Amino acid sequence: MIRHSPDRYHVREDAATRFGGHSLVVDPFIHRIYIAHFGSVAIYEAVPGE
Repeated sequence: MIRHSPDRYHVREDAATRFGGHSLVVDPFIHRIYIAHFGSVAIYEAVPGE
């Protein structure tokens, strides 16, 4: 997501994740995304230079 103003966002690109993920948390300090999926957690790393 790219924030253009306090109430206006734009999707930069879609990312493939496991089907059925129901909760998402972003750690802005280490650039990780955590997605809960039926008792397990998938962790996605940021792509360097992006």
